[in-house]
Order: sequence, then structure tokens, then C-alpha cells
Amino acid sequence: MNWMKTTKHLLSPVVIALTILIFTACQGTVEIPEMQGRISTAQDSVFLVMDDSTLLGWGTGFFGDGLWRDASTQVFYPMHVMDNISSVSNNIFNVLVINNDGELWTMGRGFLGDGQNRIWWEEAELYPAFIMDDVVAASSDGSITAAITSDNGLWIWGSGFLGDGSHWRSDDEAQLTPIRIMDDVIAVAIQSSTLGMAVTSDGGLWAWGIGLFGDGELRGWEDAALTPIRVMDNVINISVEFNKTMIITDDNELWAWGAGGFLGNREWRDVNVSNFDNARLTPVHILDDIVSISTSPTNAMAVKSDGSLWAWGAGILGDGKDYSWENAQLAPIHIMDNVAVVSTSGNDTIAITTDGKVWTWGLSHRLGDGSFTDRLYPGHIMNIDGSPLN
Repeated sequence: MNWMKTTKHLLSPVVIALTILIFTACQGTVEIPEMQGRISTAQDSVFLVMDDSTLLGWGTGFFGDGLWRDASTQVFYPMHVMDNISSVSNNIFNVLVINNDGELWTMGRGFLGDGQNRIWWEEAELYPAFIMDDVVAASSDGSITAAITSDNGLWIWGSGFLGDGSHWRSDDEAQLTPIRIMDDVIAVAIQSSTLGMAVTSDGGLWAWGIGLFGDGELRGWEDAALTPIRVMDNVINISVEFNKTMIITDDNELWAWGAGGFLGNREWRDVNVSNFDNARLTPVHILDDIVSISTSPTNAMAVKSDGSLWAWGAGILGDGKDYSWENAQLAPIHIMDNVAVVSTSGNDTIAITTDGKVWTWGLSHRLGDGSFTDRLYPGHIMNIDGSPLN
């Protein structure tokens, strides 16, 4: 692959990111497409869709029961949230769920798409609220929400760079209901309110806003892309988090670029994501034979077509160690086998194996089995079909 190499200057207030991944068929896997969207973890909450379409959740945050659960009221074991659910995506501000009829429902705070500005805690939606129909994937960071409909339309709302031709929108100028900005989209990722990226069905990678597009340029406020521009080809999936971007190409290679964290290429990048002096501006190859990825501000995890799970970065990766920033794991290491899907928040990780077992590891209190100690290795906590543990 040939990557463009040009340079500009940048100022970027990057904090949080979101990713929606619609799986595109990759060689050597059958189970993985069926599991996409079944699990989601962010900061201190975890969600899981069971085989009978029941949505379960635990941790702190919003669970649709009329409460915002903090440390004093947090949930230590899986609790019932909703029925008839096909997929879920959450972040520290809100939760988005899609039911088996294609309806998108949200709860929490931020810009939920219901025409209201809910950025303050007292205005949060404590019960699931209907937003739109015909949705196949959706995710939010609280500032911006993106949804893909069954006709591959990309819809977006919130504050920041929306890709609709407007400049950065403040909270007072936020788009409060969904607007369509692109067609033919199969995946989308948004980094806080500053950078958006989408993959189209022909393999095109499109970007808008400011930041690192992967084409060698650093775009700032003066030269922000107000509508999506095509920056790469041969891409089938993408994840953006903490100012690092990872893509899967159509030959199942994993590539990464950015600053602020661990790309997986044995290099440490400045944790101060506003410092781009040491940023990688163009993609570097990380792994082969990759079918899905999950990233957080502190780590990243990738599943190969043979079901093996690989991880790198800081924190509890699942190999028995708790890595500090100074002694982070800079290259991918093998964690476990037979993995169908994984989701990591940096604090905690949840995975489903091809035999339907649900595994968690990470910090205590958020492991789903009442554990009050950190778990350094994957622990089997339940089965996706609801059957008893062996």
C-alpha cells in the first residue's frame, strides 16, 4: 500500500472516542459476525445481549431502571435491562440499544437524538427513549452519536464536527435530531467531537473534522474538513480511540497510526494526545489475519480468524500482569483462543468464546460475578444461552 505523506499543523482537544463496527465477511470465520454488538463495555459499565435477546448490564451508570447508579448503588451481578434486543453500545455518558425490529433506543445524558439537550445530569433520560427506525448499528460518546441504517445511510447528531458542511458546533448549536450525511456506509468511528471517519462498501475510508486522517496530514481548525473526504482505499473496518486509529484492510491486515498511547508496533506514543510531535502520521502494520478489533485509551485487542485473542498496551490485558504506562506491553501478546468477539474499556474486558461462554477480566467490582478483587486472567462468569456454569 502507498500512503500519502504531507504535513500541516494541528491543535486538537481530544478526549473520548466511539466506534461502530459493521462486520464485513473475512476469511476463516463463521461465528464472529453473529456476535458483533452482543457485548459492550465503557469505563465502569458492561452490557451483554443473551441468546434469547435479553439485555443484561452491570457496573455503574444508566440501566434504564429510573436511576443513575453511582458507586453506592452500583450493580455487581448482571441485571435485566430490556428484552428483544439485538445489539448494544455504551460509553460513560449514555447507552444505545437496537431491538430486533431495528428500533434505536437510548438512555443517559448528552445529545440522545430526541430533540433535547441533556448534557446535565439532572436532565438525563433514565428510561429507554425511542429515537429512530431501521437502524443496524449505533454508538455515541455523548457529544456525537452516529447511526447506520439498513440502506447503509449514515445519520449523525450532537455537537462538534458533524460532517454536514458546518464548522464545529458548540453545545448551544448542537444538532438535536438525526441528519443524514453519507450513503453506502458500512462502518463509522468518531473521536470525541473533533474527528469522524467512515468506511464505504467499496473499501473507501472517509474522514472529516480535524486531527490525524492517516494520509500524512495534521489538520487544524483553519483547514478542517467540513464534509467527508476520501483518504484511503481497501479498508473494511475501523476503530478510533484516544487519538489513535486502527483499520482492518480487505486482506485482513491490521494497521495503525496516531499519538497518545500504544499502537502495537513496539513504540510508545506520548500520552498527552495534544502533543503531535511524536505522532505517526501514516499507517504502520501491526498484525495479519485480523477479523475484529476493540480499542480503549489504554489498550487494544484484536481477534484473528482462528479465534485467537491478542492484546497490547497498559492495564490488565489478561496474561496475569497489570501493566503500567511506563512498562506497557508494546507489541501484541496472545491471551486466549476460540474468541468470537471482545470488548475492552481499558478498565475491564469482556469476551465471548465460540462455545458460548462469557469471560471477564480487569478491575474489581465490574466483573459481573460479584468479585471484589482484580482479575488478571479471563474468568468464566456465565453462558450466553443462560445455561448453568459447569
